[in-house]
Amino acid sequence: MDFGLSSVEEFTDPVVGLFGSIDYVSPEALSQGRISSKTDMWSVGVILYILLSGYPPFIAQSNRQKQVILAGDFSFYEKTWKNITSSAKQLITDLLQVDPERRPSAQDVLNHPWVIGGSAKEEQMDPEIVSRLQSFNARRKFRAAAIASVE
Repeated sequence: MDFGLSSVEEFTDPVVGLFGSIDYVSPEALSQGRISSKTDMWSVGVILYILLSGYPPFIAQSNRQKQVILAGDFSFYEKTWKNITSSAKQLITDLLQVDPERRPSAQDVLNHPWVIGGSAKEEQMDPEIVSRLQSFNARRKFRAAAIASVE
């Protein structure tokens, strides 16, 4: 899922190409497997991870790092995640399941207790996380500008 390239599609024809930022790409898309709506749920998990921590769960700039995505190997580092509810972490864990059949559907996510509410903490977001989000956004914009300049 790349919201810069996003559109609503029916899954009647197979997806034959890989589009978007590799850091958001699911294991099945990365290995050119079967793509489904559950593939997009992986990307939702990546985005949620970024929104709550200020950095992505995976950074795939090399083939070795791509293996980390294929294995679904990510962590909730204590310093960053100590104030994030277990419900939010469980939702991310569910969304970042390597097996797409084990990932929740969009409707399942909408019905998740963390999304419905009541389990969020009242504390303000850690200023360090806000700073990382701002830095992440600046890097994203720089990357987009660099790509646009060579096209």
